[in-house]
This record gives sequence, structure tokens and C-alpha cells, in this order.
Amino acid sequence: MRRAVVIVGLAMLIGVTAVAVAGDKHCKGTTQECLDKMVAKYQQKGWLGVETEKLDNGRWEITKVYSDSPAQQAGFKPGDVFVSVNGVEMTTDNKEALSKIKHAMGPGSDVNYVVKRQGGKVKLAAHLGTVPDAVVAEWVGQHMVTYHTTTKMASK
Repeated sequence: MRRAVVIVGLAMLIGVTAVAVAGDKHCKGTTQECLDKMVAKYQQKGWLGVETEKLDNGRWEITKVYSDSPAQQAGFKPGDVFVSVNGVEMTTDNKEALSKIKHAMGPGSDVNYVVKRQGGKVKLAAHLGTVPDAVVAEWVGQHMVTYHTTTKMASK
């Protein structure tokens, strides 16, 4: 199992001097242009409010449900394993169909999920929200630290 990196401390975003790295395949243009593009992108994404871990079988297990999130309101629980979203099976083998659904899910979208829970299947309906500013900052901060810093830690 591999832990999905979802959150990084907000302090990392504030404390990092970002300098565009030549050859970065994720962003074209300056670091500021990348920041602006990412923030705009995340403002258009629907937010469920879970953290997941990718399982060896190609599915995702929920490891955290954010308080006051659409996921909490819909009844998602840590340990649930995604089976389907709007009737499309959620596995790594189904990337193209999942990508199409994901792009159609903006804030305010109503989405139907099926999860495995304690040996059975549970249907859950969620009304997606807007990604909270603090979460956007964390995601952007992780990206900036990974792809746009040239600062190296000095070793003793």
C-alpha cells in the first residue's frame, strides 16, 4: 500500500522561496503563473473531504474524513473502500472513465458512491463542496516544494 500524499503543512507554503525549476513537466511558465493556475484549478474542483491510501488491488481506502466535509455529511468512514462513483468502477485500471467523471464534478455536484464497509456494500450520496482555502494552500504548497524549489538542506 502507498500512502497518498494529500496534505503538507501550510507553513511550508509560507516558508518556501519558490524558484521555477528548468524542465518541470508539471508547470510551464513562471512559478507565480503556476501558483495562479493551480489555485484557479482547485477552486473549480468539487471537494468530498477524504484522504485515501492506494491499496495493492488498485482501489482506494479512506484513511481520514474531514470534519464538516461533504464526506462526513454523507456518512463516509475511515476504512471504507471505494467501489464505484456514479456507476463507474473505481480502480486504477479504469483511469480514463474516472478522469471524465472527475472533470465533471464541480462544487455543488451531486455524486453517488458505493463503498465496501465491513464485508458489505454501502451506497452514499454526497453534495460536493468547494475545496477549503487551507486545503488548497496545502496542496499547492506540496507541489511547490516538490517541483519548484532549489533550496537544499545543509548537512552537518
